Amino acid sequence: MLDTGHPQLRLPSSTGGPRCWWSSATSRRGRVAPCLAVPHDAAVRPFYDASYVPQTRYAKTADGVHIAYQVLGEGPFDIVFVNSNFSSNVEILWEWEELAASLRWLAARGRLVVFDRRGTGLSDSVSGDRLPTLEARMDDIGAVMDAVGIARAILYGLEDAAAQCFMFAATYPERTAAIITFGAASRGTWAPDAPWLWTEERWASWLGQIEGGWGTSKFTEDVATVVFPSRARDPRFLQTYGRAMRQSMRPADALASGRMHMERRMYATSFH
Repeated sequence: MLDTGHPQLRLPSSTGGPRCWWSSATSRRGRVAPCLAVPHDAAVRPFYDASYVPQTRYAKTADGVHIAYQVLGEGPFDIVFVNSNFSSNVEILWEWEELAASLRWLAARGRLVVFDRRGTGLSDSVSGDRLPTLEARMDDIGAVMDAVGIARAILYGLEDAAAQCFMFAATYPERTAAIITFGAASRGTWAPDAPWLWTEERWASWLGQIEGGWGTSKFTEDVATVVFPSRARDPRFLQTYGRAMRQSMRPADALASGRMHMERRMYATSFH
């Protein structure tokens, strides 16, 4: 079954599957990449064996950073999943049932690529003294696409990963079929046109929490209370989530990630 009217991707869940709307990517030159019809019928392809974990490979960016990635599935679409820094380890993520189920659902409908951005998981670390620019981090996407042999893909950016997806689409519209985002923000810190975002004082407090509590059960529970409130008292979930965070970033990398998120400027200023 193809949805040719309102393109949408329905992700699996215990409640029947929330809908994640996706839109075409608009380039800095004003061109719009056409929307693709995505199959969303559960019978399109069977789910992959939950015990199967794809082989990890490495791509190398133009500035010499090694990026760990995996490929799963096949089909008419190439989907590049850019994960949240807090759950980015291409081998550990398959142990997290909630995330693994969604990824296998995507892989049942097209060729899925998952990777660890620089500074996370199995990829090379970043320097806390010299943080990479958004443009450099954006190139992680292109390096992985080149390594797999993908000319054009649907980008799926989770939380802070949306910034790289937006920048990539604006820079390479011909390589971007569409963008899906979840939990995206327009910039890193508070501004008059984004009053719901954190102030610099709140960011300083958050970085202090990371420095003092990263990897602890208390820190995991505090984060889950905000991000996964319905699961914040579930011991099994908290154990898995805490392990995913610890395996995604070391304390220094977590601090660098927080600083990169905070120091982002409004995406639109980079796209003009």
